[in-house]
Amino acid sequence: FPQMEEREDWDHSVFRDLSVLSVSPERAIFELEFERINTSNEVYRRVPALWVLSKRAGKWGIEFRSLMSPTLNLIN
Repeated sequence: FPQMEEREDWDHSVFRDLSVLSVSPERAIFELEFERINTSNEVYRRVPALWVLSKRAGKWGIEFRSLMSPTLNLIN
C-alpha cells in the first residue's frame, strides 16, 4: 500500500453497504461498497464491488472479486 499512501494520501479503507445476494454451505455471494479514507479522515473514493467466497477442502477463500467504477472519486 505504499503507492496508495504516497499517490492518494490513503490512510485506510472501510467496508460499507454489505448485501448478501446468495448463500449456501459451500458458497457466499455478496455485493459491497468500500470507501478509501485519507490522512485527514475524509472519504475520497467510494467503490462498489462483487465478491464470491467458496469453501474448498474445508477452508473458505475468495474465489472472485470484481471492482466497479468508483461512484465517488475526488482524485484527478
